[in-house]
Amino acid sequence: MITGRADSGGGPEHVFQLSRQLLNDCDVFIAAPREEPFWERYASLVGETRVCEIPHRHFSWQALHRLIAWSRKQEIDILHSHGRAGGLYGRLASIYLRCPSIHTPNCPLSFGTWRAPFYWLGDLVLSWTTTHIIAVSGTEASSIRRQLFRNNGISTIFNGVELPDIRIDSLSFLKRPLRIVHVTRFVPQKNSEMVLDILDQLRSRGILEEFHLDIVGDGPGRRQLEVAAKNRRLDKHISFYGTQPSVGRFFLAGFCVLSTSRWEGLPIALLEALALGLPAIATDTPGNNDVVSSSVGRLFSIGDPAAAADHLAELRKSTRSWHDLSNAAVNLVREHFSVRRMAEDTLAIYMRPLGKRQAS
Repeated sequence: MITGRADSGGGPEHVFQLSRQLLNDCDVFIAAPREEPFWERYASLVGETRVCEIPHRHFSWQALHRLIAWSRKQEIDILHSHGRAGGLYGRLASIYLRCPSIHTPNCPLSFGTWRAPFYWLGDLVLSWTTTHIIAVSGTEASSIRRQLFRNNGISTIFNGVELPDIRIDSLSFLKRPLRIVHVTRFVPQKNSEMVLDILDQLRSRGILEEFHLDIVGDGPGRRQLEVAAKNRRLDKHISFYGTQPSVGRFFLAGFCVLSTSRWEGLPIALLEALALGLPAIATDTPGNNDVVSSSVGRLFSIGDPAAAADHLAELRKSTRSWHDLSNAAVNLVREHFSVRRMAEDTLAIYMRPLGKRQAS
C-alpha cells in the first residue's frame, strides 16, 4: 500500500481498513508519510519493519529510490497506490521493480484549478504503466474512462466501512437542539465555509435555535471559519472539536450528517454515519451522490444553501420520515458498503496479474 497521506481523513482510513482486512490473506506493507495519527496506526497494524516513509503529498527522487530499494528488500509482489501522490510513487516504482501496479485515485482526475491540465497529463501518461485502476464509485469510474481514453483495466469497488453492532438512538430526534455533524479537513474540497450560509438560512426562517452544528476535524482553514462564525454571530450555534480518534460518538448523538464537499471519491465519513443510522444532507456532487439518495437523506446543489436549510427544516418536522431514512441508511451500508466485501473484491483484482505471472 502506498499513500501520500497519513493525517486524519477518509483516504488514510481507507488504506488502514483495507490493509487490516487483507492481513488474513496476504503480507501487507505500507509506504506513507511519518505523521499522526495514521503512521502509528499503520506501524501497529503491520509491524514497524513493514512501513516505509515517503513525503506528505510531495515527490522526491530520493524518496522514490528509497521506496524501490525497500520494496526489493521486502520482495514486494504487487504495488497498490492510493491518491495522486501515492500514485506517482507507486507507478514509477513499478517500472523499476517490474511488478504489477494497482492504483486507486480516490478523487476526480481534475477539478477546475490551473493545475488540472498538468494533473490530467500526468495521470494519462502514468495510466499506461498501471496494470489496473480501481475506482471507488461509479461516477469516478466514468470520469476515469472518459479522461484517460481507457475502457479496459478499470473496476469499481465501493469504499467500505466496518459494520457496527450499535446504531443511533431513536430518541436523538426528540432532543433539542438537533445536532448536525460536519466532518472536515478545512480544505477547499470540503467547502466548509458553506455551513455558515446554511445556518444563516436557518436563522432567516426563525428556526436556528432548534439546531447546533458540531464540526469535527482540523486543517488550514479552521481559524478562518471560527473568525467568520463569530463575525456573523453564529459562534454560539457551532462547536469546533478538532481532530478526534473517532467520530462515532458524534454521529450517535446526531440528527443528521452534513456534507458540503465540492467533490469526493466515495466519502468514508458519510458511510460511517449512514452505517449508524444517521440520515445525510449532502451536496449533489461526485462521490456524495453515489451514496446519498432520497431513501437515506437529501441532496442539494452546491450553490444553494437555502435548499439545504429547507431539507433540515422539513426533516425536523417528521419523526416517521427521519426513522425511515435512518433504517434505510443502515440497510444500504450493510448491503453495499461493507469493508469485508471491499477487501474481497480488491484481493480478486490482485490475483489477476499475479496469476498471469505465475503461469508464465
